[in-house]
This record gives sequence, structure tokens and C-alpha cells, in this order.
Amino acid sequence: MGGMIGLGVRLTLVFALLAVPRGGALAQSGVRDSGDGRQILVNKDVGEERWAIAYDRASGTITGNVFFSDGREPAFLWCAPEGKPGAVEPGAPDLELACFGSTGCDEAPCTDRAWNFIADVALPVTFLVADSAVPPPQPTLAPGPTPTPLPVPEPTADTGVPASPDALFAYLQSGSYESFAAESSVHPTLAPHMSSVRTFLNPLLEQSLAAGASSHPVGSAAVKELYDASDVLVGWAAMVKVSGSDGNDESAWYWYEVFDVETGSPRIEGVGNSVCTGCHASGSDFVRVPFPLQ
Repeated sequence: MGGMIGLGVRLTLVFALLAVPRGGALAQSGVRDSGDGRQILVNKDVGEERWAIAYDRASGTITGNVFFSDGREPAFLWCAPEGKPGAVEPGAPDLELACFGSTGCDEAPCTDRAWNFIADVALPVTFLVADSAVPPPQPTLAPGPTPTPLPVPEPTADTGVPASPDALFAYLQSGSYESFAAESSVHPTLAPHMSSVRTFLNPLLEQSLAAGASSHPVGSAAVKELYDASDVLVGWAAMVKVSGSDGNDESAWYWYEVFDVETGSPRIEGVGNSVCTGCHASGSDFVRVPFPLQ
């Protein structure tokens, strides 16, 4: 874990300086689109580290590895956009990201190591653009511009589960959802929701799933408790249906995920948030929890 500790200490500073050439880094760098054009693939030397990452244009997520010159175990990196994914083009503002790290696992399934929050970062878009395309900016430690928040309509049904970030965080902290139908225990997960989870369904969603409905009513809600590798509660993920749909409308749901039970930050949230819908699209009206609850 030594590589991860060092990475966490330096990451905020590194991201502020990523686009600044240093030494022979540019000769070792490379940027290009994937064959289907959905990702930007980057290999760049930052100081004595090699960053090999991929930016997904649709979801705004960054995944990849950081390799260390001293032979330490490579770090795995996963960053999610805070709000709507930003544009990657010359002159665009920095990408606002919540970044998480992990080390590798020895065998599948990889449930033995949690994704640990590292820092909120501002990534200059020039790091994702070929070096010759845009002059590098001067280094700055000032925070990037705040992204425009996604619209957050309230649900039209009175479910008791709020669909706005501050109210929902207070609701989750209060434990009011604990009266819902729930999985019998905390269990490991392969989804990107920490090491282990436990899911709760409000009555509307439970009844809709029990009826085998392909589209769930407005006010349906699920809450997922997130646990680290030591089975300590470290956050929540929630989804609340805020408008009617035939089961194919990702903007019918308000999505929320938070990774600190005390402060409510960092968090991912918004109606139709692509970080969440990309994975949940395979579910019944975006609900993927196995039913009946185990």
C-alpha cells in the first residue's frame, strides 16, 4: 500500500501540474482515441511516474494505472466526474473529479480490496489532448470552475426519500430508510460500490419488483449502504424515481452516492447521472438489485 499512500499525498498537486512539460516527459507521452472513438487513451510520464489512463467520453470517468519507477506495486486509479461530464477540447475548463485508488488483487473476484477516496481534483483538459494541439497552461493550485449542477426535481409521490443532495444526506444519516425491506446482511459486491453493500427498498419499489413490472412508479427508491474491507459503513448510494417513464428513460431517476458518512463529501449526484446510468441500464427500469431480496 506504500504506493497508494504516496499517491494520495501528491495527487492534488500532481493534477494541478499535469499539463506542464518537465524534462523529457513529452518524448515519452502519447494520446489517441480508441478505435471506436469512445475513449481517449493517455500514456504520459509525470515526474518519475508513468500514467496510463483512459477517459470515457460518455460517462466522464477516468480509469487506469500509475506505475512507479522504484518498482512499487502499480496503483489503480478511478475518477468520477462531480456533476455533468465536461467537454474535452481546447480551451475547455478543468474537469472536476472525485478520485479513488486501489492496489491489485491476486485472483478473481476482486472483492478483497476497497476503492479508497484520494482527493477531489481538477484535471486540465490539456492532459487529455495531444501535446502539440494546445500550449500547456501555467501551473496553478487554484480550484477549477464549478460545473453547472444538474437539475434536481423532487419526486411527485410522498415517499419520504428526498431527491436533493442535502436533504437526502440528512435523511440517510438519520437511518430513516432502515424500516424498508432489506437484504439479510452485508455482502461482498463486484459493483464499484466499495467492498461490501446492503440494499434497502422502499415499499413502492418492493411492490413493483414483486409484481414483475418493467417500469416502476414515481417515488420508487432504493438505498445501498456501502462498507469498506473492515465492514465499516463509509457511505450510501441511492436512487429515487422522479418522473414517469416506460422503463427506458435514464433521466427519470435521481442518483446519489456519497463516500463519507460524516461530511457528505465527496459525492456523485444528479438526475440521469451518466456515471450511474451506464451500469444500471441493464436492470429492470435501471434497478439491478436481485429480487426477491436475499
